Amino acid sequence: MPYTSTKTSVLLLKKYKDGESIEEDYKVFMAKCETCGHNRRGQETESDDISEISTYYKKWLKEND
Repeated sequence: MPYTSTKTSVLLLKKYKDGESIEEDYKVFMAKCETCGHNRRGQETESDDISEISTYYKKWLKEND
């Protein structure tokens, strides 16, 4: 189909250990990646949101640990 692009989702989950309390109210990190460093034909592009999102996620982990 013309005008479609590759779409990917990433979901990270935590498995609780026996006896570990499960929080009912917890924070969620979400980000939307508009560019991933290549186009739909696999050719590299200058735009890449993934490294920026990774930086934000690491910062979020430190602040919410």
